[in-house]
Amino acid sequence: MSYIFYLVTACVLAILPVLNGYVYIASILFILALLSPIKVLVAQWIVILSWILWCGRAGGPPLMLDEYYLYLLNVFTFILGVPFYISHRRQPQKPWVRFFLVPTRYILLAFAVLLLLSPLFRSYPVSNIVWAFLCLLYGCFLPKAKMQIQFSTILGYIVLFSLMTIATLILVEVGVRLFFVAPPKPGRYFMPHSEAIFTLRPNAFAIDTILDNDDKVRESAVKISSQGIRDREYGPKSPDEFRVVLLGDSFTMGLTLNQEETIGAALEHLFADEKTGKQVRFINCGVSGYAPWQERIFLKERGIPLEPDMVILQLFPINDIPGSYSKVGGYLESIDPLWENDLRNFRRQHELPFCIERFCKQQSQAYRLYLAAANSPGIIRPLISDLRFVPKKKYPPIHQLSNRPFPVEVCLVDYYPALQEAWDIYRESIKSIRDDCIQKGIPLLAYAHSGIIAGEPEKWKELNAAFPDTPYEMNKDIRITNELLKELGIPCIDILASLLAHNQYDLYFVHDGHFTPKGAQVVAECIKRFLTENNYIK
Repeated sequence: MSYIFYLVTACVLAILPVLNGYVYIASILFILALLSPIKVLVAQWIVILSWILWCGRAGGPPLMLDEYYLYLLNVFTFILGVPFYISHRRQPQKPWVRFFLVPTRYILLAFAVLLLLSPLFRSYPVSNIVWAFLCLLYGCFLPKAKMQIQFSTILGYIVLFSLMTIATLILVEVGVRLFFVAPPKPGRYFMPHSEAIFTLRPNAFAIDTILDNDDKVRESAVKISSQGIRDREYGPKSPDEFRVVLLGDSFTMGLTLNQEETIGAALEHLFADEKTGKQVRFINCGVSGYAPWQERIFLKERGIPLEPDMVILQLFPINDIPGSYSKVGGYLESIDPLWENDLRNFRRQHELPFCIERFCKQQSQAYRLYLAAANSPGIIRPLISDLRFVPKKKYPPIHQLSNRPFPVEVCLVDYYPALQEAWDIYRESIKSIRDDCIQKGIPLLAYAHSGIIAGEPEKWKELNAAFPDTPYEMNKDIRITNELLKELGIPCIDILASLLAHNQYDLYFVHDGHFTPKGAQVVAECIKRFLTENNYIK
């Protein structure tokens, strides 16, 4: 009968911590209750019934009230019962009881060590030290193993376990490098920037890897010059040279393309045989992930010093409008959480948790692949941020407020306030680029394009069927951007029409969304046709 009493008491003590998510406290209470003498268990029942009675008089359901005081009373009850426990443990034990008590001793000692370490993290209360003391006290008076374990043996097991863990991690890393395609390194050719969040790192080099439309691995080499652009080195401009700065994001930069396949390289090849009287150079000033407000900064710092005779601004409103909102640290209702986390990482990478997280992502392909599979921005940074000796900072989670697909958020028929604010920043940024070019006496041209969805009317019908309360307008982002360019007096190149004249799956990498070499070629041909027909280059 006493065994049933022990078991019932242990279960009752464990229920509340489990309900509140504290499984480790439930385990401790359960073990300590099974080890305690009858007098301690009676005291425990007095504590529980008194607590329930008190909470009931307070007018609320007991399990919904603050359980902190109950835990505190439990701890003191066990501590006050230690003398009874010691005398209870000194009594001779039956062999089968000893069989269970010996491993329990080491379980409690392991609990004590973990509980002593847990207050290093903010997620765990400092009061865990009291629980550690209690586990240590109970464990010390349990019977030891007949064969004493030497400290050197324990140390040997720890070293062996550490070596096996390291070897396993190395094997996993080697396996991922040999048989899988991991996401690219963060900041592989980027560096922080005080105004633009990030910028291209001079003299950087990286190999980008994606799956092409045949599901084959495609590699592209990205080399950043000492002038901080993905292009050749440029010296002083010669009298017979006509320089055009191509300003934009990853499409201009040529993400997923080799240097000779980019829009700028294709344009130079197209103009090589033109009798213009000048040598036409197209300078690639595209930066992956940039919005117009960042492109303006890049133009001032790295584009203008190259003495351009013309600037052509590439706009990708699907990303540019949400990216404009990042200027003020805002998020739309539907976003790409991983990208927004990357931006936050750049903003705060001088902080220790972000530095370590970034280092691990850069060095380990297995870690990057795991995060991509788990759709997680990182697990190391939150862990380090939780340490008490690391300065406490708030890192609110970044998540979508809507289940709408983020790539077409800017094509909603009706803009909500945050989206309208992002559009206003986008508009003002383009206007500022225009004003800067006017001030320098440099002609500015622009073009806007979308992704593969721009040529898929059936997808837009599906979107409107899935979200009838927030309807979409097909390619609204391109329409309103072209209207803006006309309003600002910026000559607009109609790239979208040229792209829609081709099979979209020939122009874009379906797994990545960026231009294929043919897509970049189509854009280059359209720009060349516009420049020659309007006599911009003579």
